[in-house]
Amino acid sequence: MPRVARIVAVLLVSGTLFGCGTDAPPDRMAPTGAASVTPVASPAAYVTFEQAVSGHLKAGGASFVGRCEGATSDPRTLCAVKTATVDGGEVYGIGVPYSEIDGYLLMREGPGGWEVLDEHTPAGGPEPAPSWFAAVG
Repeated sequence: MPRVARIVAVLLVSGTLFGCGTDAPPDRMAPTGAASVTPVASPAAYVTFEQAVSGHLKAGGASFVGRCEGATSDPRTLCAVKTATVDGGEVYGIGVPYSEIDGYLLMREGPGGWEVLDEHTPAGGPEPAPSWFAAVG
């Protein structure tokens, strides 16, 4: 079972249900009849932290409400709290607000915005923990 499926399965057991995400804007192209015109790409949209996490959890149907600070207690939603900083990025715990953390995401902010690099569910199976997870300790 893929690790993202395990995180989602753990979160669904916790009562989470819905997800949302974003799509990047499509590229604009020059008219097909213009031989001397080169394609013009639209600037890529910056991916916010919330968009990156929502997009990652979308496959499992989880409703992400943002960072846990100030999140409303709702067993149908998930929030994120920063738990560690590692060389490869930042580790965020994912879980129901004001409850236990069910899974972890390794994330990094780059020029195009935030991206999920890896994930880990401690109770997710026999796979060994990734090296970055040691920082959560």
